[in-house]
Amino acid sequence: MLTKYMILVLIIFQVSFASEQEIFEVKCEKGDMYYCHKLGRELKKIKEYEKAIYYFNLVCDNNISDGCMSLATYYDLKNRKYKKNAFEYYTKACALNNRFACNNLGNFYRYGKVVDKNISRAISFFEKAYCLGDIDKPYRNRQKAIEENKLTNYNRNNIDCVFLKIDESIDTANKIDDESAYQ
Repeated sequence: MLTKYMILVLIIFQVSFASEQEIFEVKCEKGDMYYCHKLGRELKKIKEYEKAIYYFNLVCDNNISDGCMSLATYYDLKNRKYKKNAFEYYTKACALNNRFACNNLGNFYRYGKVVDKNISRAISFFEKAYCLGDIDKPYRNRQKAIEENKLTNYNRNNIDCVFLKIDESIDTANKIDDESAYQ
């Protein structure tokens, strides 16, 4: 009896997922990037990575940071030979004001992953992430970078978000909220 119940639940789940995925596909085909990103996430969950990457790229190419961040995370976690791809997508996502991408980009510079180690750039990205609202982790990363490198020209406790300056090539996008990003 229990097995019949489990089979029934599995069938219902598969049918509901298929219909949900179809809805995402239709809305994505109509140009709704929110659903393109959701579709990519669903495809990634079921390990259809090539299709997921296609949809994440579509979203990223429309200058929506979530798509770029999804690609960056995918490549960052994949293996070492894809770190350069991750760096490029973190860079674009940070330029689109994704606070998590800015923090991760800071770590690339802090540890010299893919790029030359550059503590002042790392700190700039940690500060940008902090100012975009990711308060705890970038602040700690910034403090550690200052301490590890015995820097004296940084105010250890203050980050002035009003006057924060990042390299022009990085800080090109205006801050947008998540909902309006997809419209």
